[in-house]
Amino acid sequence: MVSAPPRVRGVLMVCLITVAAAAVAAQISQWRGPHEDTLQAGAELCRRGRWDEAIPLLNRHLLDHPDDVRRNTAAHFFLGQAYLFGSDPYLPVAEGELELALAMFIKNGRKSPIAEFSDTYFELRCHLELAKVHLRALDTAIFYNARQELLRAIYGKCLDEAEKARQVAPDSPDVAQLDEVLRDLALQIETPRRRPAMPPAPSVAV
Repeated sequence: MVSAPPRVRGVLMVCLITVAAAAVAAQISQWRGPHEDTLQAGAELCRRGRWDEAIPLLNRHLLDHPDDVRRNTAAHFFLGQAYLFGSDPYLPVAEGELELALAMFIKNGRKSPIAEFSDTYFELRCHLELAKVHLRALDTAIFYNARQELLRAIYGKCLDEAEKARQVAPDSPDVAQLDEVLRDLALQIETPRRRPAMPPAPSVAV
């Protein structure tokens, strides 16, 4: 058997190493999966309504990139949505995340951190999502027949966010829809329904 010249053997060795390194890199990428860009992965899960899966990825992005102001604004916005719409809503955290996203957005020149959102639409969505946080809290308070003072206080927060949304985009159909929901709720605020009585436990023969 004729052996290859040293120069050829060297080239072949470099090629083999390059191919092996590429294969290892591809395998590592496959293992890491969505963690390569946890913000992008978390945002995509939110767009698909997979809120619970998005939360750890978005939090991981914030831990790994504490100084990435623009992208962190987006992360806080998506986290607010995830805590609001997830299977176990956590309203205080949702409110805090959305308010932080809005504050960061304003501080950094009102530039949308989400590519598919215009600057105006991002600000509008922050106020609309905050209104939804308060609407969900209000619905719970009405169900449990909370005091009128509490109902009116929560309702006032809804009205406040609706007005802020109107100032951002006065002709938005989303704002008009929110106004309609709030008008329907006004009557319930003044005459809250009582919590339905729990049915008696069925008797079980022993």
